Amino acid sequence: MPASAYWCEECHRVYPAQMATDGLCPKGHAVVPIGRFSGMVKSFIASGGLEERSEAQNRHRQLIHALWAQNERDQEFFQLLTPPVSLGKFTKEVDDLHLRGVAGGWIRLVLPVSPFAPPSDYRIEYLEPERFVRELYALFNLPLPDGILEQAEALNAATVAEPAARPQ
Repeated sequence: MPASAYWCEECHRVYPAQMATDGLCPKGHAVVPIGRFSGMVKSFIASGGLEERSEAQNRHRQLIHALWAQNERDQEFFQLLTPPVSLGKFTKEVDDLHLRGVAGGWIRLVLPVSPFAPPSDYRIEYLEPERFVRELYALFNLPLPDGILEQAEALNAATVAEPAARPQ
C-alpha cells in the first residue's frame, strides 16, 4: 500500500502523495514515505513546536540546571519567592532564565578542565547579579523587595571572591 504522505528533509515539510511524484517534492528534493501520525509530529517540529536537540545540547542544559540548583538552591529560591506556580514550572522557568543569562554573557559557567575536580570547583557566577534578580522576580510578576538588589551584589561579590582564594 503506497504512503499517503511524504516528508522532505530539505523543505522540512510533509507533502500529500499526489504532490510527491516520482519520490520528489514539488521543489525537486527527495522525499521519504511517512505515516499519518509521524507526519503530524514532523510538521509540528518543523514549525517550531518542538526543538530537536542533540544529546550534547541536552547534557549542556542539564549541567546548567545542576549548577544553579545544587544544594537544593532551586527549592530555596522557590521558598524565598513563593511564586504562584508549581516547583516544576518554577524550575523550568529559572532554567530558561539561566540559559538566557549564559547565552547573553551575564551568567558564567565555571567548569574545571578535569572531571575529577572537587564538586566545589563547579559553579555559576552571576556577572550582573542585579539583572538576574530583576529578571527572576519579573518572571513571576513579583515586586522586588527593598534592598534585594544590594544584597544580591554583596552575596555575588563574596561567592566570586571565595573560589579565587583557593589554589587551582
